[in-house]
Amino acid sequence: MVVFNQHPFAVKSTVSFGAYSVTKVLDHNGVEVPFQMVRAPYTDGMNFKKCLFEVELPPMGYRVYYIYKKEENSAETEIATDLKATETTLENNLVKVVLDKESGAVTSYVLKAENREFAKGELGKTIVCDDSNHDTWSHLINKLNDDIGAFGEGELSLIENGPVRATIKSVTKYGKSVLKKYYTLYKNDARLHIRCMLDVDEEYKIIKFSFPVNVESPKVVYSMPYGFIEKAPNGEEDVAHEWVDMVDSNNGSGLGLINDGRYSHCAIDNDLRVIVARSCAYLDHYGKNARDDEMEFIDKGEQEFNFILFPHTDNATADITNSGKVLNMPPVLIQETHHDGVLPQEYSALDIDKKNISVSALKNSESNDGLVIRLCETAGVPTTATVNFKVINKSFELKFTAQEVKTIKINILNKKRQTIMVCLFYLLTHIVFIFFNYFFNTYYFSFICSH
Repeated sequence: MVVFNQHPFAVKSTVSFGAYSVTKVLDHNGVEVPFQMVRAPYTDGMNFKKCLFEVELPPMGYRVYYIYKKEENSAETEIATDLKATETTLENNLVKVVLDKESGAVTSYVLKAENREFAKGELGKTIVCDDSNHDTWSHLINKLNDDIGAFGEGELSLIENGPVRATIKSVTKYGKSVLKKYYTLYKNDARLHIRCMLDVDEEYKIIKFSFPVNVESPKVVYSMPYGFIEKAPNGEEDVAHEWVDMVDSNNGSGLGLINDGRYSHCAIDNDLRVIVARSCAYLDHYGKNARDDEMEFIDKGEQEFNFILFPHTDNATADITNSGKVLNMPPVLIQETHHDGVLPQEYSALDIDKKNISVSALKNSESNDGLVIRLCETAGVPTTATVNFKVINKSFELKFTAQEVKTIKINILNKKRQTIMVCLFYLLTHIVFIFFNYFFNTYYFSFICSH
């Protein structure tokens, strides 16, 4: 398995592939890698599992892993893990998470080392808001918090409990709508992953997740292209891209909420909310004044999305930003046969020595004599970083102010080659000039003389 990392920072994550059975996973150095057989989203006779294994990937590069399927290749070694799970709790050496059966929400989220509780209520409670008084675009309406109910009638079940991760499945209902949440905790990781499968059968309703965070002086940090912006928790809907962060203004601690496709957020004091579905009418410009029984509705039916809860005790903007990038652009696994090749089994094309400097674009220059790279600072602090561009054997230092964006061109032609190219350009220009001069003198003057 060749696993690729598209980001300019090292990534520790998991990948999976369909397999009937696996006996061992090794990295290219022969070191055993923790793996776990998990339920696949399909069934093909007895082949309904996937092999999930840990990967540690170099910045903007790849690493090779080897999968063994035969019993005789298995070392039968025990894989150490710090995970503990029951039907209502998930725990590792960093955090303990407690779930409520009825609401399917998190009632306690404790960071063990600091004995820090992040839940001030039910984190991830699914509330329902009335949307009948608004048109499709909610013109002139900035707040959408008319709560009328919540998902309930919940059931919890422990569906995964292995060396790599443990998962509790929650099922809750509201009317004819059904929500499945898969809460997953990985070993030695404080973040809580939430995969959501929502089947909506509502009209003129807004479905929101509510996250009341235990902070004293709340402020909200919203991500945006190339940076972030801080706003007061005033209940108004605001756009954020890959993440939002409910932060204590006094000490920087708080709870980050990372997502892969839900962009409308608001905060009411310490209650961070996000819209996950809105079943308003399609093209309902005039609202109640022009509705009939033939209206069609959006956001109906099945949809899937993901969140990650990121607890932190100080400023973690750079780490949250990087986690958001990995969620939205996860490692890519390519399954291959074993064969010889000229490339190394592990390779990094580019890395940056500061985690708060991100690469957002990389392309050939318009003149085809170099590369153009765009970088940005993501933590809001002045930073000096070294960019090591290994693939072209160049390294350079850049200084950034807070949230600064830099676009630079890197010449990849050496001086000798550049000189040759310049000479060829001028030679070609001279040849064109001579040809044009000959054409002008021969044909234009003969034309004048003949007339």
